[in-house]
Amino acid sequence: MSASPSPLTIARGSSRTVELDLSSVNGLSGNVSLTTQAYGSSSAYLHTLSSASANPRGIILSPGGTAKIALTINVGQSDNSSSLTSEVFALRQS
Repeated sequence: MSASPSPLTIARGSSRTVELDLSSVNGLSGNVSLTTQAYGSSSAYLHTLSSASANPRGIILSPGGTAKIALTINVGQSDNSSSLTSEVFALRQS
């Protein structure tokens, strides 16, 4: 997975969208659902202040293929983190 732009600077109380390129690895193919989470560096509970969401939330990935998604990261006005980590999880649907 690669992101553009990376790294990304987002001010408190605002959001930015990055484009992610997903590649099929280790046999991941077919209908793939995506979930996201975001958390900050200053507290384990900051995921309630900031968030991330993928669009679309599901893709069809062919073996060896690629897909693009948009990841929108929202940083809460009260989030005092010096950095924010966002994770995207892919799960193949049967």
